[in-house]
Amino acid sequence: MKYTPDLHPWSPLTVAEVISVLDCVPGLWWLSGGCAIDEYLGSPTREHGDIDVTMAREDWPAIHEALRDTLDIWIAGGDHFRNPAIEELRPGDHNLWARWPGDGPWRLQLNLEDITEGTWSYRRDPRITRPVPEASWWSGRLTCIAPAVQLLWKSRDPLPKDDHDYALTVPRLPPSERAWLQAAIRQAHPASPWAGP
Repeated sequence: MKYTPDLHPWSPLTVAEVISVLDCVPGLWWLSGGCAIDEYLGSPTREHGDIDVTMAREDWPAIHEALRDTLDIWIAGGDHFRNPAIEELRPGDHNLWARWPGDGPWRLQLNLEDITEGTWSYRRDPRITRPVPEASWWSGRLTCIAPAVQLLWKSRDPLPKDDHDYALTVPRLPPSERAWLQAAIRQAHPASPWAGP
């Protein structure tokens, strides 16, 4: 399927809907992206064009089997979508978009990440790793990406919405998480405007 920016708009699921849809999914997953930042802050702080979850790449076959009757999932890469029911995942495939079966707006983005033997690895700089309990946290209703880890993802080329998330979140982080984030940004993205002097 050829990708064009106007090929089906986004109408993202709510966090409650994500919990309901993914309740049957085996393996590890957590809410990520800007919605996870809002979960940490305790309330929505801006609009979101999509909603993301992170999943362990090694769990993908079982995840796909669990979701194939619930969601129409496509591998998003380059200028084409590919159907994972027909084509195997390639090493560079990490971004999948999902919608209800049939034609319609995209509802959920699935991010496949390297999480091996209880350790998360940052895809953009595999030297940066964290044990899963430090890369995630429990909000009271679902597991979310740790805010410092999410801000690391946003740090390479921050957009205004990312600056918004950074400004609201960093003052709320424990000192140890602020220190981890600063060191990780300087290592992975030294040219980031968040890298500091």
